[in-house]
Amino acid sequence: MPLSRPDADDGGLLYAGFNQDGSALTLTDATGVRVLSLESHAVCFAAEPGGLRCAEMLHTSSLLALVGAGHSPSLTPRRLALANTARGGATIAELPFAAAVTAVRLNRARLVALLASGAAHVFALDSLTALAVLPTGPNPGGLVALSDGLGGDLGAPGRLALPAPAGNGSASAASSSSPSGRVRVFELRESPRAPGPGGSAGALTPSVELAAHRAPLAALAWSADGGTLATASARGTVVRLWCFPAGAPAGTVRRGASTARINDLAFLGSASGRPTVLAAATGHGSVHLFRLGGGGSGGGSGGPL
Repeated sequence: MPLSRPDADDGGLLYAGFNQDGSALTLTDATGVRVLSLESHAVCFAAEPGGLRCAEMLHTSSLLALVGAGHSPSLTPRRLALANTARGGATIAELPFAAAVTAVRLNRARLVALLASGAAHVFALDSLTALAVLPTGPNPGGLVALSDGLGGDLGAPGRLALPAPAGNGSASAASSSSPSGRVRVFELRESPRAPGPGGSAGALTPSVELAAHRAPLAALAWSADGGTLATASARGTVVRLWCFPAGAPAGTVRRGASTARINDLAFLGSASGRPTVLAAATGHGSVHLFRLGGGGSGGGSGGPL
């Protein structure tokens, strides 16, 4: 999950995030955006349009999804711009929203924009056709996980994991209920239900809803093959693993007995995409590494390295 500090006023970074294969790092501040190659350590792209709260890169392509930090009317956080770095960062498409965009996720088939109002908007990346609007409940941290394809097929739409709204999942419940420790997973290859009046986006039915934690969710991450989901709560004492498509429990790793918020989770997979190591970064400034077992596609429970 990228580092996001959209309201920072200390002159430092507003956003830092890796692309899907970890070969590039995207950084933004009050002046603009820079993309750095982690192989050559060179700056691949730089532009200074002003403050940006989000800059999501698609693999090693020239596509960047940019969201303004609101420092000027032209950089409103209610608009997502797709830019072509091969053309000097020229805008090739824009998506306006009624609320601020808090997070963006991309794979080769889908674009997901998460809004501060408590909804995730799903688009087909090739046409930017709106496919679905999914309620998430209170989600100020922009918590969302989109798999990079499925089973090694990077062209597959993948799976989407979101915090489940408390209550009945309606729009009103999404904006007023307390944060949930449950997770909804959507198979994005499925077609949404029919669009609403005026051609608005339809809806997707979650394939699985997990009672993942009692405390509110703090982190979500997919393995490289989209077959294992890791979840952590605000307590941060354990990380739970779930095997898909069934959503069956695949193991638990224990970080510790004391509370420590887990800010991010990440898998290291073998050549087949099966996860072998799980990393958990906490708000205490520590990173915990766990070796995962070899049983089944979920990797099983594991212990610290």
